[in-house]
Amino acid sequence: MIVTIDNTHNSIKLTSLARDTYVDIPGVGMGKLNASYFWGKDQLLFKTIKNEFGIDIEKFIQVDFEGLMDVITALGGVDVEISKKEMEAVNKSVPSTYESYDNPDKGEMKLIPGDGVQTLTGYQAISYCRIRDIDSAIYRDARQRKVLESLAYKLSKVSVWKYSELIRIILKYVKVSVSPEKILDLAIISRHLTSYEIKQLEFPI
Repeated sequence: MIVTIDNTHNSIKLTSLARDTYVDIPGVGMGKLNASYFWGKDQLLFKTIKNEFGIDIEKFIQVDFEGLMDVITALGGVDVEISKKEMEAVNKSVPSTYESYDNPDKGEMKLIPGDGVQTLTGYQAISYCRIRDIDSAIYRDARQRKVLESLAYKLSKVSVWKYSELIRIILKYVKVSVSPEKILDLAIISRHLTSYEIKQLEFPI
């Protein structure tokens, strides 16, 4: 996912690059975009993106599903609007996700009670992010964007005085290419970003 903060037009652009996109991986050859990470971690991934799309990425946040569950758990969940079909699919995988989730603060296992706007726990949110058997990987990417958008909105409501403590918590679960001080600067600058229009795109279109 590529996040572009456009202060000229007061918008945030959130773009998913489908992991199955067929690309020319420098030094490797043709393959799927996610294979570039396998062969050369973030540096080769970003080099491939620059060669294919002309986008030069320097700042990044890297988190796996386990870490994202921990972040969402630490923040008390995220509010996401889900359909009945999505709710049923999530509830099928919640027990196994919960069972494998090694966090003493995960609480008792709960299924999602219905459709509409629901506050998802960490393990419920990840189960939601992973489903694709009801539609396709394109829709799965869109669900991941919804969760991150909700997470960003929730973070924007946190008091600025709690930023330092919150950054220390989150940094336990993510890898970043910038210093904690720079993250704090970006967090303060980004406080009003939820008033921006959020534009979403998936490639291939």
